[in-house]
Amino acid sequence: MKVLIAEDSQIMRKIVKTNLLKLSVNKIYEAFDGESALAIVGANSDLDIVFTDLNMPNMNGLEFCKKIKQQPKFSHIKIIVISEHLSDSVKEAFLDLGVSSFVPKPFDLKSFNEVVIPIVEEIKSGGSSHGGVDFAKNDFIKKIQEEDPLISLDAEGLTISFNKLSIRVPIDKILEVGKIKSDEEKTDYVELKDK
Repeated sequence: MKVLIAEDSQIMRKIVKTNLLKLSVNKIYEAFDGESALAIVGANSDLDIVFTDLNMPNMNGLEFCKKIKQQPKFSHIKIIVISEHLSDSVKEAFLDLGVSSFVPKPFDLKSFNEVVIPIVEEIKSGGSSHGGVDFAKNDFIKKIQEEDPLISLDAEGLTISFNKLSIRVPIDKILEVGKIKSDEEKTDYVELKDK
């Protein structure tokens, strides 16, 4: 697994790297600004995860993510934004680019692990970062019934964690589908609507 940490703070790069090493992620690149980060991505199109700060010199995190997302060959890369400036408008700008994972600053190990561990486990378990794991509907239902997964929900999405696999569904995708099953007799589904 290959990971890039794009962050102008050397201390923050070290913190993220240390915690990635604890997850047995050993191929880690570092960049202190958006321009050098983009050069590393260009030379390593097989990167799995990119961590980026919002505020960096030369090219900020939002511009950096736009450049990555404009090129289809990088579409498989998971991007995690680590920033102290995660207002709703900033998150929305990143969400519009397809970035759906955020870790707030100041650094909090619990928040970091909640976001990063499912992504790392998915990639390690053969859930390719180049498009995820392919499940037939019946296989997926069987897996849920047999393994009794841990299900968690946060502002960005729903995570279903199995023994060796985690599946993350962004809130936008849940709202796009727009229906959940109901226990009421007269209604098979309840419509979900974004307010």
